[in-house]
Amino acid sequence: MKKILKIVFVIIASFVGAGFASGKEIYEFFFIYGKKGIQGIAISFIIISLVIYKVLKICKKNKINSYSEFCFCIVNQNKFFSIVLNNIINIFLLVSFFIMISGFSSLLQQEFNINKIVGTLIIVSLIILVLLKNVNGLVKISNYLIPIFVFFLLIIMIKDSNYLNFLKNPIDEKIIKYVFLNNWFIKSILYASYNCTVLIPVIVLISEKIKNEKSCMCISIITLMMLIILSISVFNLLTLGDDITYSLEMPIISIMQKYSNMYRIIYIFLIAISIITTAISEGLSFLNNTTTNRKKYIKNLIIISFIAIPVSQISFGTLVKMLYPALGLIGFGELILILKLNFTKKNRNKNTLYPLQNYQKTGIN
Repeated sequence: MKKILKIVFVIIASFVGAGFASGKEIYEFFFIYGKKGIQGIAISFIIISLVIYKVLKICKKNKINSYSEFCFCIVNQNKFFSIVLNNIINIFLLVSFFIMISGFSSLLQQEFNINKIVGTLIIVSLIILVLLKNVNGLVKISNYLIPIFVFFLLIIMIKDSNYLNFLKNPIDEKIIKYVFLNNWFIKSILYASYNCTVLIPVIVLISEKIKNEKSCMCISIITLMMLIILSISVFNLLTLGDDITYSLEMPIISIMQKYSNMYRIIYIFLIAISIITTAISEGLSFLNNTTTNRKKYIKNLIIISFIAIPVSQISFGTLVKMLYPALGLIGFGELILILKLNFTKKNRNKNTLYPLQNYQKTGIN
């Protein structure tokens, strides 16, 4: 169970980045739809949990060690589509990596009035230092961060005399401020699609630590429960905000000020660490997918770090509002491929569920 929890914490640490911890994601994808947003949360995280289970199962049955192999598997060993899918996901990871960096610099600017370029240089330097090492550092950070993050949100929610206020007095539908794919059900699917797409390379990377199919099921269920608890906690905190709070890049931090300055400082620290761990996991996944040797790994790391400096100057809120739904729409196809696998008649034989016998012959790496 201890090993299972470690894996769950890595997955959640990769998920809980700037958008989620700041409250901006929950606001844009769920909160603006009022009580329907709660249904959206349930739908999104059930899908995410199911995809986690399927990906782990696929990796275990085929002894998959890289995302390239995983892509080759889910497109029925089609070399061309495997390469296309792999490249699309690399774009996802890179964009998400940039969004995390923008989120960190926005956090420092909002709370400490630190110039965004300076904030970007700080997080980029930290990321380079960690990525020049290995993923073990990420695992260790996740083992401490996520339990503290969950515990802190629960304490805040229980401490509040109006905790679970959204259930006692369901909030009204919020005024929708943009039109793009504006439907609570569609947005919940897109939210799941985007997050699954950027999570899958991380899951593939840690799948070798899974012993059996039962462990895959445990990991997906525990992850589902923890993500729903975190999401509902953030949603509930947002009910304490107002129009000015919702317009901020990091609305939850402003709401924390209503409790005490100490809580605000603690939450700033937790958000900062969660952003860094998410950026590290996505940067690591991108580099593992695009490099074949140490020299190229270091070169690509330096390149994406320099590109992040001008990109991070774009408003964090704008990136979350526009890019997440768009990327979720693009990544929806991968979800269909994963969920469909093992449900067609030709794949029902458990000995040939996910054949990879031709993988080495294709030259994909």
